Amino acid sequence: CLHPAMNYQHPERCVFIGNIPYKASEDDVRPILQSVGTIVNLDLKRDPTTGLCTGIGFCEFADEETAELAKRMNRSEERRV
Repeated sequence: CLHPAMNYQHPERCVFIGNIPYKASEDDVRPILQSVGTIVNLDLKRDPTTGLCTGIGFCEFADEETAELAKRMNRSEERRV
């Protein structure tokens, strides 16, 4: 992961990401999230044994408004990697 120890000091700017394909990389996920706004941190959780994505992650956006937009978009349409 690019930022394995996100500090979550701004939880209002963080968005949970689920249903990520196990073979997805940050390079696969980042462009989708950047289409919403500026990303400060991206943390895809990985299995320590296999190195594969566990299917979840967290994205911290530059501001709370962008995080809220990402949440609204998630509720309105399904995005696929």
